[in-house]
Amino acid sequence: MDFRISQQFRLFFFMLLLFCCVYGQPACRLYKQILMCQGQLPKPYELTEDVAKVIIHRLPDDAWLSNPEEDFPDRNIEQIEIRSSKIGRIEEGFFNRLSGPNSLKKLALQGVSGSAVLDAKTLDGLSSSLNELRVVGKVGVDLDAVRNLSALTELELHNANTSPMPKGFLASLPMLRVLELVNSNLSTLPWSSLIQWANEDRTRGLRISNMVVDCDCGVLVLTEQDPTRFTNTISQLTCGSPPELKGRDLRELTQAELCPPIESPVEPVRPSPQKPPNEVRGEDPETLDVMKGIRTEVIIAGAVVGALIFAFAVFIIGYKIHLSRKDKRVRNGPMHQSKRYW
Repeated sequence: MDFRISQQFRLFFFMLLLFCCVYGQPACRLYKQILMCQGQLPKPYELTEDVAKVIIHRLPDDAWLSNPEEDFPDRNIEQIEIRSSKIGRIEEGFFNRLSGPNSLKKLALQGVSGSAVLDAKTLDGLSSSLNELRVVGKVGVDLDAVRNLSALTELELHNANTSPMPKGFLASLPMLRVLELVNSNLSTLPWSSLIQWANEDRTRGLRISNMVVDCDCGVLVLTEQDPTRFTNTISQLTCGSPPELKGRDLRELTQAELCPPIESPVEPVRPSPQKPPNEVRGEDPETLDVMKGIRTEVIIAGAVVGALIFAFAVFIIGYKIHLSRKDKRVRNGPMHQSKRYW
């Protein structure tokens, strides 16, 4: 009986403390190992070695999560939760410094929005300690930075503004056992790798739902799986592209619709241009041009040689006529006549 009264009293006190944090003035209150802060960040002196979990609730709009002014080496906070807040900026290494070096195992942002981003700077120092990362709300998440959290076992992203999933993402997280992507802005995922990962013995849970995805050949692997196995795992996926499939439920599509065969384009038959007679006979036009040039040169050379022969013949004839006339004059001369009468 005393034990029941003690348990009820503790529960009543905890609920009263929670009510005060939600509706009271900005302040931080400690209940056992849980430090609950309403409307403000915890002060350095409040982060004692007894605190194992910090819950920060309803921060002012566009809050700036800045590093504590002081750092205590004996700080050992394993869980940090930020709820119902609009965060404008998160300083580099904020969570690691708030929790203590290599201490934080679970980080949850629930009902959080704003321009803040979980990237390599804000997650600095958590690569070897963080086991669980849960984001519910419109907060930016850089998956290139998340892949460096080598100790991560659970990753849950609901409504988050997520960067594209890099190649080899699952392989870079060897300890990952649970993955949830719900209402995410990711339109393309490594579906084959996800199915392979989901079928591994180490995997405890995979949930992908309420998403608009690219319906192409890459998602065929989903239609080839046992529907009873993945009914609650991969569901409510709607096509965002191509245009002819936009708005369709992925489960209703056939293989031919998802990955239609590619038809090679048929080029129209064009009439061949009319060839000249010489080309029809199989003669090369360039060869014909060369032959025509050679023929012209031969004709010219022949004409020149003929002219020379004709000139030489005329010269010989003229020369012979000249000799005959000269010989005739000699015979008719006086010396020739005197010799006749001796």
